[in-house]
Amino acid sequence: MVQAPTKPPTWQITDEAFRQFLRGYEGLVLWELIDGYLSAMGEPGGQHQDVCSELQFWFEMAIRQQQRPLNVHPRTLCHLAEGNYRRPDLIVVDRQMWQRNTSTEVVLEEPPELVAEIVSTNWRDDYVDKAKWYAMFGVKEYWIADLLLKVGQYPHHKHPDIGEPTLSVGTLKDGAYQWQRFTGDRQIESSLVPELELTVEKILQAIG
Repeated sequence: MVQAPTKPPTWQITDEAFRQFLRGYEGLVLWELIDGYLSAMGEPGGQHQDVCSELQFWFEMAIRQQQRPLNVHPRTLCHLAEGNYRRPDLIVVDRQMWQRNTSTEVVLEEPPELVAEIVSTNWRDDYVDKAKWYAMFGVKEYWIADLLLKVGQYPHHKHPDIGEPTLSVGTLKDGAYQWQRFTGDRQIESSLVPELELTVEKILQAIG
């Protein structure tokens, strides 16, 4: 007998029910849990994926040059708090911590060193909601790549203070992020990935 596919519950569920659902789910959708409710991740657009790949390339190159024990992974499930599991676009994580947390299933119960998100149309999720959760989780550095990729299609779905392609780097201090914004050819500064010779201009040129 062919087993029926696992159907996503539409009601509020516990953390354990969410983990059980993921173990039995055989589809292609990536799932998050937000305030106890399942949320399907949308398929990212081509430019979104290009930016993610470009950031991953620069992170990995800098980490290898500095010979640091760090890994870079896309869309890894992070258990931020009870009822909340999110998948950042990219994480930079200590190698030993990664091995410790993923010996049975790929879910981080400890915070990665760095999280990066690429803004699409729901900017409040990245700037407000995720900033709050990542800070509570203890992520030391939070990058927001807001390159205005969708501003032509959705001119009103943008952060009101972002007038040009911008990469914001938040450093965790006293439970909240202190922000620096980088535009144009200004070199992006990171305490966790120093000597990263990267600018917003380079990212834009790379993705065409």
